Amino acid sequence: MEDLKKALWVALPLFVAAGVTLIPGPENEVRAVAYALLTLIAMAGIWATNARKHRLEREEKERKREEERDAVEKNRWDALNVRLDSIDKRLNIGEKSDRALLRSNLVKAHREWVEEKGYITLEALEVTEKTYQAYKAVKGNHTGDKMWEDICNLPIDERR
Repeated sequence: MEDLKKALWVALPLFVAAGVTLIPGPENEVRAVAYALLTLIAMAGIWATNARKHRLEREEKERKREEERDAVEKNRWDALNVRLDSIDKRLNIGEKSDRALLRSNLVKAHREWVEEKGYITLEALEVTEKTYQAYKAVKGNHTGDKMWEDICNLPIDERR
C-alpha cells in the first residue's frame, strides 16, 4: 500500500509535467519552474509517505516494548504473589503453633494455681495475664477465657 502511494506521488506530477509539455506556448523558464514545483510536490509526497510509514513502525515498536514491559511486570507480580502466598502459609503455621503453645501455658498455669494451690502470686498473675492476652491476639478460643476467669478469681498470696 505504501509503495502504491509513493508511485501515485511520482506518477501524478509526471502526468501534469507531460501536460505542461504538451501545452503550446509556455517558455522554457516557465516549464522549468513547473517541473521544479512538480518535482518538489513528488518529493514532498514521498517524504510524507515515508514519514507516515516510519511513524507507524515506531508506534509498533513502542507497542511491542510496552507489551514486553507488561509481561515482565506481570511476571514480577506473579513471582511476588507466589512469595506472599508462601509467607502467608508460614505465618499461618506460626500462628497455629503460637496458639497451641500459649494454650498449653494457660492450661499449665490453671492446673498449678487453680487445681493444685488454690491461690496465685502477683508475679504469676502478671505472667499469666500476658500469656492470656497473647492467646486472645492469636484468636484463641473461649476455653482460654474460662481458664483466665478461674485464675482471676484466685486470691493473691505471696507465699512460696
